[in-house]
Amino acid sequence: MFQHYVPQMYLKRFADARGQVRVYEAGRDDFYLSTIKRVAGENDYYRARINGNPSNAVEDMLSTLEHDAERSIDRVLQGAFPILNPDRTAIAVFLGFQMVR
Repeated sequence: MFQHYVPQMYLKRFADARGQVRVYEAGRDDFYLSTIKRVAGENDYYRARINGNPSNAVEDMLSTLEHDAERSIDRVLQGAFPILNPDRTAIAVFLGFQMVR
């Protein structure tokens, strides 16, 4: 399973009308276009073994906090002010996880 270290909900804000972003790889002199589904991630990046069995528990947890953050970010971008504590928390948790990814 392809798992993103930069969430799709974040990447889509930089995508063109076809859902593509420009990708620059260090060490290359140019860029290429790719869909957000196939950039900024790796296969089984967050796959863990729990009791000897493969698990997507980390991916599932990240998906939940990304969903919460996306809703909060959307509210802020739509002009919600003051920013309510649940939105502040969701965005702060998202940013904290982004820093350690």
